[in-house]
Amino acid sequence: MRLFFYSFIMMLLPGSAQLSTDTSIIEVTNAWISESPPSVRVNAAYMLIKNTSDQDIVLNKVESPDFERVEMHRSKIREDTAHMELQGQLEITANSQLHFKPGDYHLMLFNPARSMRVGAMSTLILYLSGGRQIEVDVIVKKLNLEQSHKH
Repeated sequence: MRLFFYSFIMMLLPGSAQLSTDTSIIEVTNAWISESPPSVRVNAAYMLIKNTSDQDIVLNKVESPDFERVEMHRSKIREDTAHMELQGQLEITANSQLHFKPGDYHLMLFNPARSMRVGAMSTLILYLSGGRQIEVDVIVKKLNLEQSHKH
């Protein structure tokens, strides 16, 4: 019985090490949500995602317990008019980064469950290829006027 127990524990160890390796290949920095007036039910989130591995990774979706729905978008200018295009999945190629920033890729956060005032914290859950998930702590900041005209 003791041999069975040790064998079982040893089978679990490589899987645990692999999980910690998987999450370390993605670095998320500078994650923040733009503050919106209380009557507005949509916020935007930004961050920098770095893929430090030698394999391409796909960001399949993003969720948050603080918002009813999260969508990935990209802002583009067509015929002198800004348009937002919904993105189904986003590929982060090996040893590269994906920058969510005003005027480009961003997350649209719909119907907050609570007030999202400056200084409030939220959580985003990134769902990546291979079944990986990363939880990201995000702070609410003011969007300055120079940034907002790009969005």
